Amino acid sequence: MQRGRVDGGTGWAVQMAIDNRKPVHIFDLNTQKWYTYNFQSRTFESEETPKLTKNFAGIGTRSIDPNIEEKTNGKVKYVGDEKRQAALDAMDAVFRNTFGDPKPQPKNPAEFNGKNNPAENFNGPKESQEVLESSNTILSNKEILKLKPYTGSDTNPRIAVASEHSDPVFFANQIVDLFDNGKPLTVKSEKWVPSGRKTKEGKDIYEKKVIETTYTADDFDALYIITKHDGLPLKKILQTKIPKLIHFSVTGMGGTSWEPGVMKYQDMLKRIKDFIKMGLDPEMVTMRIDPIIPGVTPFEVIEDIVKKSAAMGIKTIKFSVMDWYRSTSPEVIKNTGYDYSKYYEPELDGNG
Repeated sequence: MQRGRVDGGTGWAVQMAIDNRKPVHIFDLNTQKWYTYNFQSRTFESEETPKLTKNFAGIGTRSIDPNIEEKTNGKVKYVGDEKRQAALDAMDAVFRNTFGDPKPQPKNPAEFNGKNNPAENFNGPKESQEVLESSNTILSNKEILKLKPYTGSDTNPRIAVASEHSDPVFFANQIVDLFDNGKPLTVKSEKWVPSGRKTKEGKDIYEKKVIETTYTADDFDALYIITKHDGLPLKKILQTKIPKLIHFSVTGMGGTSWEPGVMKYQDMLKRIKDFIKMGLDPEMVTMRIDPIIPGVTPFEVIEDIVKKSAAMGIKTIKFSVMDWYRSTSPEVIKNTGYDYSKYYEPELDGNG
């Protein structure tokens, strides 16, 4: 928090909760304390670890830079790792306070499913053929698990994410090759790694490096798809024989000056409905309305997306409000004439 208020996209969500008289709890990285909103004094007040309500919304930052600096008596100290650990400890404490201590997990779940040997865990050829010859062109996760049950030795399944940085429809062939055709996939990614240098306090200084990693289908137990597209490439991905979750992003601004090359949300919802008719499990689908543009996105559009999604059986719906970013916002103002000053404080960089 800054000056007793929450900034960035998280701040919009917090303000919406306050406007709707919902209980609000904030963990502040700067003070490493919990705060709750007092509706009488209209201020945030410190509190002990809170207990969440039954239907709560969790919102926050994607990552914490390990190279965050703090100056004390003129000396620079790197505190990113400390803040990250404090945030993890706070989340662990609030979940324990709400749901109790987690139940112990078996070290090897495969011990309870027979031997960890794919050949012995497949169903018989007759049952497998019945699944493959079903009228559905997109197999449900239950059908896929009939073909190949989860036999991983990890406590939790390993999930491939496609993708947080570009839309997976542009790599549909590579995804199909990986999961259905047995071709390895090499991925480049940036990771924070120790640089070999240390601070005066003896702590590692991190730097970003490009890491190459090669994966095979055996490395993953499920596929998490994040997309705002439809059509044949996406259908090919949905037809891969691996359990999957899918996250559709819909802005409601398709076909307007904001997104002239994007299909209208009504058409997108119709296509998703078609995928569900083909066998896509709606309970595995998340609908994300992103971004909501203050003063531009009509409330009626948001309401229509929510109602139509719910009618299809989609139970998970998320929202994201457009942020102010110094690097991109001036260009948006130039191209659309949007007046940020009505809804944003330009001195903030949008990262909260």
